[in-house]
Amino acid sequence: MKKILLISYYFPPLGMGGTQRMASFARYLPQFGWQPVVLTVKPIRYYARDPELLKGLEKIQIYRTESMDPLRLAFRLAEKLPTARSQDEPAADGGKIGHLPRQLQNCHVHGLTGRGLSFCLASVF
Repeated sequence: MKKILLISYYFPPLGMGGTQRMASFARYLPQFGWQPVVLTVKPIRYYARDPELLKGLEKIQIYRTESMDPLRLAFRLAEKLPTARSQDEPAADGGKIGHLPRQLQNCHVHGLTGRGLSFCLASVF
């Protein structure tokens, strides 16, 4: 099977149109001879979350990395401070491109570059 690296900021359990597009790619590519490997961010504070979106992705390798995104920092802060806003409240949307350098660095760490990789598909937003 040929490997394909899917880089996506939004990926389940986050819920959005872009999330479902990349999740569907990951879910159905094996039927066409591709082995998807997903590179995304660790949990962020986001109003649209649906753990059900992870169904059918159990066999897919998913690597989650840190991000300097304000929503990731808010998520970490909310874990430590019980008085932080609830996840259902809207939060300021920061620039998502900041996650890309960390993602690319982690490609090397996890051996997702070089000979074993046939193709890379990225969705930044």
